[in-house]
Amino acid sequence: MRSQPLRRLLHVSATVVAVAYLVFVLTVAVLSGFSNGVGIGLRSLAAALLPPLVAIYLGFLSGVKFPINRSRSPRINNFVLFTLWTLLIMGLVGIVNPLGFPLLELLYALTLAAMIWRFKQGGAFAALAACAYGILCGGLLFTAIFGWPHGS
Repeated sequence: MRSQPLRRLLHVSATVVAVAYLVFVLTVAVLSGFSNGVGIGLRSLAAALLPPLVAIYLGFLSGVKFPINRSRSPRINNFVLFTLWTLLIMGLVGIVNPLGFPLLELLYALTLAAMIWRFKQGGAFAALAACAYGILCGGLLFTAIFGWPHGS
């Protein structure tokens, strides 16, 4: 099948772009935190690092065995869930930023951690790609309807 390499390239590209977007937003948020003071910056950095570190440690390094209940739900659920989640986070940008608590950093980092966890638990790259497509579509949908969130 000639479409397999193309499909794989699209999945890898979508995943790379989604992860790059999350890392970019987290980097901007952490740098913004440091521009408001070292204490705020350190809180922002801690909030950005904590969820992915926990997911990497528990998923790949600890050797802890979690019961694997293979989901019978289709990959479309990952896509829809990550699309709606991204819409929610992007909608919170203007509301939560003035609070001084690094909630957005936690939410974006949780998104990255959920992708790591989903890949580890699902074992299929296509499930990870469905999450990535959801993030990209959620971001594009939000931007098309509301414009780029100015708080990030």
